[in-house]
Amino acid sequence: MDTVEASPKFLKPSEALALLSGFNKQNQQDTSAKVQTTDWFALNLGAVANQKSGNFGLLITRECNKELIDSPHICQIPYSPKWLTGFINVRSHVVPVINLEHFFALEIVSAKTDASSSYHQRYGAKNHLPYVLYFDQGADSFAVQIHNFPQKMSIPDNCQLNPAPSFNKELTECISEVYRHHEGVWCVWNIDAFKRRLAGLSSSG
Repeated sequence: MDTVEASPKFLKPSEALALLSGFNKQNQQDTSAKVQTTDWFALNLGAVANQKSGNFGLLITRECNKELIDSPHICQIPYSPKWLTGFINVRSHVVPVINLEHFFALEIVSAKTDASSSYHQRYGAKNHLPYVLYFDQGADSFAVQIHNFPQKMSIPDNCQLNPAPSFNKELTECISEVYRHHEGVWCVWNIDAFKRRLAGLSSSG
């Protein structure tokens, strides 16, 4: 017996347009459902007392001109404020080294020490820090002492906290958006605001 092949079914123009319209609508929904992300350099400061958020850290824009310096010699200044660790020489420029825990009046109760442990396997001098993160800002350049290496982190925009958590005045003046991601709270570091506050504290002695 000969097999009879089914003839192809052709859609009416109205049916084809309806089908195409439905496909386009579904495609738009799928596209809009994709969450936008932003890439940062995340500096983990550790766990902060009175903050039930796990890790706490700062987010640095990828465009920010920064440099990791290994075991710089620190020139300490007697009777200097706690937030000022000392000064280092970076390519013949004297740069202040800032202790962020004291500068932001934070109480860090625990922190990873991947930078410190890596350093202590090789060095042990008192006047050296394992690493500092140097920010090339021209005449306003500065460095911060770190205990964790900055890590690249992509954070979905919908992780932003609105309203943002309440922080102390010292920290609030130097941050903008706040995100919850990877069992931690991450604050976007406003470098310009930080420099203004640093200049104000420096001029006031």
